[in-house]
Amino acid sequence: MIAGHAALGFLIAALAAYHLDVEPDKCLVIGFFAAAFAALPDIDLVFASGEILTIFSSGSEGFINTFWSASESFHRGITHNLLALLVSSVAFAYYREKNDLKTAMLMLSLLSVFGLILNNLMSFMIMVVFSLAGILITYLSVDYIEKNGFRLALFTGHLSHPFGDVFTGVPPDFFFPLGLNLLESRIVLNQDPVLNLISILLLELLILFLAVLTAIMLKEEDLRSHLTPAPLLGMIYIPLYFIVPEPTLSSAYIFVFLAVSLGFIANFLTHLLNGTDSEGHIINLHSLNFVLTFILASFSYAAAYLLF
Repeated sequence: MIAGHAALGFLIAALAAYHLDVEPDKCLVIGFFAAAFAALPDIDLVFASGEILTIFSSGSEGFINTFWSASESFHRGITHNLLALLVSSVAFAYYREKNDLKTAMLMLSLLSVFGLILNNLMSFMIMVVFSLAGILITYLSVDYIEKNGFRLALFTGHLSHPFGDVFTGVPPDFFFPLGLNLLESRIVLNQDPVLNLISILLLELLILFLAVLTAIMLKEEDLRSHLTPAPLLGMIYIPLYFIVPEPTLSSAYIFVFLAVSLGFIANFLTHLLNGTDSEGHIINLHSLNFVLTFILASFSYAAAYLLF
């Protein structure tokens, strides 16, 4: 889902910049910084990283269960509500506009104390790490994009994040601490748990696909130069249906891991087929083939699930 957040931020910011007549190369840079800010709220998962060590004692399934159990108490908390994201966005924008780090850090410190008072010490620690990471991204942006482009990347990336979490897990508390809940539970796209997961995956993959197409468009590359037969490898998921456990939102790990592996293999085949002779950017080439492989794998599994 983190990749989906980044892709959505990139897509919105890059296309918005393009329609504001920003140069295509600068649109790409704005999109990349929007992707960074869109992924930033998920930095709270760092505080569950210590559970990685459990993979040696309880295996991959035990690690996954332990990791998510450890993160349930704070993930999608203080960094996932619109009020905190708006305040932090203003602080990052102020730092970029005025180059006044002290005032920006004061604003972020007050936000961290706010998390401590209204929630707990974990929220305070998360906001400290979140703030430092955001300041670093803001600092790095100075050499690459102008202030207007930065503001576009910051606000579109930051404020789009909570809306990408409405399909999985517990939806964010958008207006914490005001008690105004937009959603009581996650949005279900299909009542069948397997088809619901695949529907959500395909929605995220569509966003990734559109983000890659946007990058290809902005680089003025020929889409045909990126297309290879390699994504057909995703059709392997038809026979894999009989081996892979039926995936749901709570047990999608094997399904996703194998699909990601097929994407990497497809890129290796793409390299063998094309070498370095692609007319377009090599990152766009590999990104497109990876996403198409994943999409075809998801459709293949869904078809086998419906047929058998």
